[in-house]
Amino acid sequence: MAGKIGLTDIQQSKLVELETRKNGGGKPLTPNMENELSLLIKKRDNPELPQGAKSYVKEWLKKQLFFRKKEWKSVVIEKGLAVEDDAIALMAEVYGLEGIKKNEERFENDYIQGTPDVICDIIRDTKSSWDLFTFPMFDDENPNPDYEWQMQGYMILTGKKKASIDYVLIDTPFPIIQQELKKLYYQSGGTAEEWTPEKYDYLVTNYQFNDIPKEYRVKSFEYLYESEKEQQIIERVELCRKYVDTILSKIN
Repeated sequence: MAGKIGLTDIQQSKLVELETRKNGGGKPLTPNMENELSLLIKKRDNPELPQGAKSYVKEWLKKQLFFRKKEWKSVVIEKGLAVEDDAIALMAEVYGLEGIKKNEERFENDYIQGTPDVICDIIRDTKSSWDLFTFPMFDDENPNPDYEWQMQGYMILTGKKKASIDYVLIDTPFPIIQQELKKLYYQSGGTAEEWTPEKYDYLVTNYQFNDIPKEYRVKSFEYLYESEKEQQIIERVELCRKYVDTILSKIN
């Protein structure tokens, strides 16, 4: 959903200026201005995907055509998957949401699909922060604004009108801590003698957070359903489909 479809705000202003002048609101247009006006009208009437979206579509299409999957690992994602149930439980405890459990149902319509973490009176989706310094404890706005599109999608699919991104600070599982400390050891260039038990214990605390009160380890950002964003999603998906057809026609 990143990027803008059609004219930028500056181009739109320029289009209005040139059309006004062409329709008698000033001096006649020069040949260069006529050409610029023609190009702006063409871009307005024939919207295209932003380059980032085109790159995403091309990568997606390769996966579909040739049955490949781009493999990559992230220790942050690994932790998030490992502590997902604990994150939901802590969020529910802090907010007094008894009986909350993870949703397993996948939803889809003609344009989007997804599986919200929790469906109650609102949609809730937990994000397990890697450490204290990536946890938005004091933020007034979501540090990852793109998550709003995810929440809008979940609200569209479920009919809910409100959603919440819940950042949760959970202890890192010990196997992941060991993996990270081993990486730090090799990156440091130090010797085994320098990695004393005291240093080890000190580093481990960077991955454990139970000394912080529970209410400070959950931070939420709420969103309301916006019909105009649903229309933007539909428009973007339709353009993606047209772009896929364009690529396939060239291949064929």
